Amino acid sequence: MHLLLLQLRPMFSCTSVTEPYFLPAKYQTVPRAQIGAERARTLELQEGLAALRARVAAQRRAMGGVNAAREGDLQARQGVKPLESLRLEQGR
Repeated sequence: MHLLLLQLRPMFSCTSVTEPYFLPAKYQTVPRAQIGAERARTLELQEGLAALRARVAAQRRAMGGVNAAREGDLQARQGVKPLESLRLEQGR
């Protein structure tokens, strides 16, 4: 039998602050096979997630590192800057 202790607000309870609360019978009998199946499913999902993260990390390394996109963007900005200053000088 599962026993939960609920902390009740004093305005709702005339007795003590904590009272024992027993779960209804329909919640006490969770099949152990169902719990085991959920644990196995959770473990399988966690392993799959770890494998996907490893694949993503490997792909990022193959593409030039974790910051490849940011570095490419920075290089493009640095390349555009002289062109913009050249246009401004030509406009004067």
